[in-house]
Amino acid sequence: MKRIFNIILLISIVSNAAAQNIDDVLKNIESNNSDIKAAKALLDAQIMETRSQNMLGNTSVAYEGMLGTITQPEKTGKITVTQELEFPSIYAVRGNMNKKKIKQYGYAYEETRRSVLLTAKELYLDLANLNRQHGLIKERLANIHKMTELYDKKFKAGDANALDLNKIRMQEMSENAALTMNINERDKIINQLTALNGGQEIQDLTGSENPLTELPDFQEFYAEAIEADAGIKQSEEAYNVAIGEHKVARNSWLPSLELSYIREMRPAETSNGFEIGVSIPLWNNLRKVKQTKAYKSYAMWQLEKVTTEKGSEIRTDYKEAEKLWETLKDYDINLVYDNISLLDKALAEGQISMIDYFNEINSLYSTIETYNSLKTGYDKAVARMYRFRL
Repeated sequence: MKRIFNIILLISIVSNAAAQNIDDVLKNIESNNSDIKAAKALLDAQIMETRSQNMLGNTSVAYEGMLGTITQPEKTGKITVTQELEFPSIYAVRGNMNKKKIKQYGYAYEETRRSVLLTAKELYLDLANLNRQHGLIKERLANIHKMTELYDKKFKAGDANALDLNKIRMQEMSENAALTMNINERDKIINQLTALNGGQEIQDLTGSENPLTELPDFQEFYAEAIEADAGIKQSEEAYNVAIGEHKVARNSWLPSLELSYIREMRPAETSNGFEIGVSIPLWNNLRKVKQTKAYKSYAMWQLEKVTTEKGSEIRTDYKEAEKLWETLKDYDINLVYDNISLLDKALAEGQISMIDYFNEINSLYSTIETYNSLKTGYDKAVARMYRFRL
């Protein structure tokens, strides 16, 4: 029981440190990841471009100078300053549309950022599982070394046969091979996390244990997930932008204006005046309303498609986590460790053979490994469920 208590205490201590550790890893990756940096730079460029699309038209300045003639040698000149203006209501409609467009770009950035962080989190959880496996292998190797010393002495004293000693050595070879594979897999994941961190090595990357967390009520969770999903939000804003573009197109029949200030300079006098010009869009708006209406329909169906797909993903992740949770609840890991202790005692007292011992102990450790794999699958399913909180 003391051993079981120590194991539970160790898991509890590591679990409390895990949340901070994984948060630190994700913060590092968010700061250093190339894809996130590129997405942020693109977002900044898109925001600036969008804001520049609702400005006043060009201002032009023209100077006209006339040289005098022989009969009238006085020189005259004229300065004209012209400002292009669209119909005022178009600026308001386009300004509202551009706000929606900036939100759309923001949600696209969030989708990229969350996708990268989810990948990192799943890798971290895989690393945690490999670390659990690493601990089990080291524990088994330590046990095998003790048995090797014990049975080597027994063999020399004539109390054990060569078959038992060879069985221990073969098991040791198998565990050493498993340890090598485990280390290689850990190194591979650490390299993947380093790549996600912009090539910078992550310090103190422990891949610590995560505590099991029970699932929330599905309806409440589903409503929250749908409301916060960046992909759905992006599609919603894309539809709003399409509505805005359609409104702009419908208002584009309104004339645009040119306001000019004119100053004429003569030798004897100077005069000022204004000129107003009107440009009627008879041709350049042809079919534009139908085009934007078609885009609006496309954006509406895209929104429906994305919402359906995202809803299906949310349900799938929840159902997967739910099934794994039900399976995990049936596992009594303390009972498994109890049986390991009993087997160790039975072998030491000569109540079972070496072959029977290894058959039983391998089955028990296999149960622990299965539990750890199920737990990792559950943790990753929950991570996918809550990606909208990343």
